[in-house]
Amino acid sequence: MPIQHKIWTPELPLFSKVVGQGLDRLVLFLEQYIEKNHIAKPVLIGNSLGGHVALLYTLKHPDKVDRLVLTGSSGLYENTFGGSFPRVKDYQYIRTKIEDVFDRKEVVDEEMVAHVFGIVQQKLKVLSIIGLARDAQRQNLKDFLPLIESPCIVDLGFTGCGNSASCG
Repeated sequence: MPIQHKIWTPELPLFSKVVGQGLDRLVLFLEQYIEKNHIAKPVLIGNSLGGHVALLYTLKHPDKVDRLVLTGSSGLYENTFGGSFPRVKDYQYIRTKIEDVFDRKEVVDEEMVAHVFGIVQQKLKVLSIIGLARDAQRQNLKDFLPLIESPCIVDLGFTGCGNSASCG
């Protein structure tokens, strides 16, 4: 009999009406989502901020996670906007920043750029994003990786690097 898996893809409430609480509110959301859906011992897979939240959840609830897969997770090695102020009114600047996230630039289409550009035009959403980004930068978790007892795969997502073993 083939093994069957259920796949859950919760959408993190990045733009909550509650200002503050940073990543803690996203971990709380994941705790409630897992409990509400009666998910036992999930394999958590997270990219970027989702990886950061999965890592925080795993550190908080080591007995409730079967495995952890992180790809380009924030909270380990940060790649920020740098010293310049993000130009949120500059459509091409936003496109370039989105392309910087992906190894394969062709996945960035006009719909994606327009969606993100629309988000960064809304002040409350921008404040929420900035708060989460600051919280992620403050919480460097790389030293906590050895504490994870569940099987764990970490792909740091360095450009031009196909897998974590060759990044070593």
